[in-house]
Amino acid sequence: MILAVNIGKLTKLVEAFYKLTKIKVAVYDDNFVKIFSYPEEDSSFCEMIHRLPVAAANCDESVRNICAKCREVKRLVTLTCHAGLTETVAPLYENDLVIGYIMFGQITNVRSKKSFIERAEAACCKYELDRDEFSQKVLSVPFKSNEQLLSVSEIINAFTAYIYLQDIVSIKKEDTLSLLLDYIDGNLASDLSVQTLCKKFFISKTSLYHLTKKIMPDGVANYVRTRRIEKAGELLSKTKHSVDEIATMVGFADTDYFRRIFKSEMGMPANAYRKAHRS
Repeated sequence: MILAVNIGKLTKLVEAFYKLTKIKVAVYDDNFVKIFSYPEEDSSFCEMIHRLPVAAANCDESVRNICAKCREVKRLVTLTCHAGLTETVAPLYENDLVIGYIMFGQITNVRSKKSFIERAEAACCKYELDRDEFSQKVLSVPFKSNEQLLSVSEIINAFTAYIYLQDIVSIKKEDTLSLLLDYIDGNLASDLSVQTLCKKFFISKTSLYHLTKKIMPDGVANYVRTRRIEKAGELLSKTKHSVDEIATMVGFADTDYFRRIFKSEMGMPANAYRKAHRS
């Protein structure tokens, strides 16, 4: 979905948090795409990991996994990433809708340096990392005790409420809906399933429902079918394309089904409609 982000307010808020904790914060949209981070640069350990494409891909997968878990349980979640670091994610809400996630991480909650190094080595042994650089960078990962993480978690929960109340991150409902409607009307011959639209607009099925429920009370699929039939009626009255050609042009692979649906929706067969509405 398209999010409106007040970068100034968000930066000020997160910068204050970072000065106190030295913990990196990132904000992701509901499709797990990063839209903000502070500081922008990664820790030296994560920067080393991200140089390897396969490791960077696993970082992205770790983000998707923890955000998906957060969306499932609808509360703050703490997990260990693929490289052995500790990361925590909390949901960002607008009303009752999860619109994104705030993450803090690139730290460890393992008090023993030896134990943490062993865990990181076991997690990263599959990557072709320079041993000397790894030994140096792994020691730079900040340690936060479980008690500190609990305190930070309480602050993050307060963050999410403040971000909502101050409209620091919110949905651009009008812009997103307008783009969605324009896309449907311009691509009636294409696949317009809910799954395809969600992928196209980086939006979850739940978010798509909340976004469209007023203008599409009977659901997206019924709206798309109605727009296809309306477009077919326009083409029948203004062009010389055959009924079967028009069926294909508006997204009906089964022309017999199109004829049945058209008659049901418009009250007469397609050919009769053409005769009655010929321009």
